[in-house]
Amino acid sequence: MVFIEKLTAQKLLTIGRDAGIKNVRALPYKVISQTEITLTVKNGVVRIIWDSDNPGQALITYFLPLIALVVLLTIFMTVILMRRIMHKARINDENSFLLDQARLKIISSEKRLKDISETTSDWLWETDLTLKVIWLSERFSTVTGFENSEWVGRRLDELFPSIKDSFHDCVRRQELSGRFALKNCPYTNYQQSTSYCTLLAKFAAQPDGTLVIRGAATDVTLEVEATKRVEFLSRHDELTGLPNRYHIKEFLAGQLNKEELNNNSFTLICLDLDKFKPVNDIFGHSTGDALLSEVASRLQNCIHSGDFVARQGGDEFMLLLDNTSQVSQVEEICQRIVQALNRPFTIDGNDMTIGVSMGISMAPQDSSSANDLLRFADIALYQAKQSGRNRWVYYGVVSENGK
Repeated sequence: MVFIEKLTAQKLLTIGRDAGIKNVRALPYKVISQTEITLTVKNGVVRIIWDSDNPGQALITYFLPLIALVVLLTIFMTVILMRRIMHKARINDENSFLLDQARLKIISSEKRLKDISETTSDWLWETDLTLKVIWLSERFSTVTGFENSEWVGRRLDELFPSIKDSFHDCVRRQELSGRFALKNCPYTNYQQSTSYCTLLAKFAAQPDGTLVIRGAATDVTLEVEATKRVEFLSRHDELTGLPNRYHIKEFLAGQLNKEELNNNSFTLICLDLDKFKPVNDIFGHSTGDALLSEVASRLQNCIHSGDFVARQGGDEFMLLLDNTSQVSQVEEICQRIVQALNRPFTIDGNDMTIGVSMGISMAPQDSSSANDLLRFADIALYQAKQSGRNRWVYYGVVSENGK
């Protein structure tokens, strides 16, 4: 049995409503639609089409702009973030470069400091506020002769006892501004001889806030010894080591300025060697110098404690006798001098004999002026040499062998 029903437009709508499909209709075969059913009939092809809800299209319609906006915001934020990251990366690269440069500078500075500390004549040091040594440069052992390990942990004022009070005053005051110096500080080196250093120091703050004292020690031994030598030679004779005319004149002026001069008289003797020139001519100046040194030694053995022997120059000497109120005291010294210098001298295996002439002035009897006393003694010496050898003459009074 075959049942045939004619599909009209109304029936198609009814069938579509029953199936939940909207607007079911027949479409000419030449029109193409996305939703259709194709029926083949005798006269050709009939397409049945309907309207679809298409929820995906609605989603696209409503959410695509939001998605696009989110994508744009994400791209924008990504660009900003990348720019910030690149900026921070450049900053980090710059900081890394600066840190590398700073590290290289620190290394170079440390090497430079080490090279300088090892090549300079100074040695560097660091102590705490109690002067306990924390660090010493390598030059310390070179200059002082002590090992660094011997003194790290010990006090700096043990090495330089003379700085103790001065350093502790500075520590108490904590002179944080500027530096302070302690000049020509003596210390005993490893050879048990005295050397000198000038100490320069300043307070320095550590990263933890504690204070330390850092400084440099300059060896000034040669300068100090040279200064002492100059001072010595300015007041002493280089050959014999005796005081020179300037020194004895200075000493004489000091003695004359004493208030008790009238109660404590003293005597000035100018002494000239006889027959000394032939010694130089025959045996040479080196023998003459050795003879003068021996004369100086014998003269010092002739005087009492508190008396003074000096060399004026050439073969002339001076003696300053303290507390000689009695002429007999002067006579005794003069006799000793004549006897001592008349004894033969043996220099380099050669025997030689000399004599002596002396001129004497007395204070305050003759004068209370140093220049006058020196001049009067020279006058008396001239008179002694004119009147013979091996004798002494008082200023204004001629005396032969003390008579």
